Amino acid sequence: MQDLSLQVLGLGVPHLDVLNPLVRLSLFLQSRDVTLADVHLMVRSTVSHLESLKEKKSEALLKLEETKEVAGMPLTATGPFNSGSLINKMVTDMTKAISIRFADLWDEVKFTEIANLRNWPLEELKDYGCDHLDVAMDRFKNTLVQQGVHLDELQDQWTLLKTLVHKKYVNKLTTAKWTQLWSSFSDMGIQDILTLMDLLRTLPATSVANEASFNQMKLTKTNRRQRLSNMHLNDCMVIQLESADILDFDPTSAVNKWMILDWFRELCNKAQILCIG
Repeated sequence: MQDLSLQVLGLGVPHLDVLNPLVRLSLFLQSRDVTLADVHLMVRSTVSHLESLKEKKSEALLKLEETKEVAGMPLTATGPFNSGSLINKMVTDMTKAISIRFADLWDEVKFTEIANLRNWPLEELKDYGCDHLDVAMDRFKNTLVQQGVHLDELQDQWTLLKTLVHKKYVNKLTTAKWTQLWSSFSDMGIQDILTLMDLLRTLPATSVANEASFNQMKLTKTNRRQRLSNMHLNDCMVIQLESADILDFDPTSAVNKWMILDWFRELCNKAQILCIG
């Protein structure tokens, strides 16, 4: 086996260190239920993770530089190797690219972070989110009015919601769900602010759902099914996209429904007669 170069593997390990958080970010953005608030938090966390690589090298890279071997195989060095400058350049370029790609998260849609409980500070909730709430009210004024939301009461309800959440979920804020908040507080006069939070959480964060729909449509309407009507194609798409995963699907109710149909009973009777005959 030829000698392994420290410079070559020394390039690979820092690349893996930088790519790992980016892979996690990519997989997260492909989730079906991700919201703008979730994306804002994940992107911000990814940037922080990348920045931390400038200050602290990974254990794999430290071990490589110390032992100068991989899986017991010694590495040969043909020149000086400076992983620090390489990581700094990669992280700087990558964080700059992320800032450009997700620039609207910091400005245009930053106000949606109030809809993610994991963004809420554990302390000092008094003034948190008031400015973001004003932006949301201005952006969706017409939609909220059409839904019967009282805009002049949103700030008061926001303050009350923060107080209720802090008292009940003081130690479980990061794991609380908005469905739990609806069940607990919907009868306490804060339906308007809960409605606004639902609106912020339903804003599409990515185009993953659209891309997945196009892929499913291509698999459904193939060259051999060109006569499939739009109505039937729509029904097939709804079944494929909205039904439960095959591992979670329980067919019991569907089977029971089919078994009580008259034509199904007649078919079973005919089958029994044929078997007896």
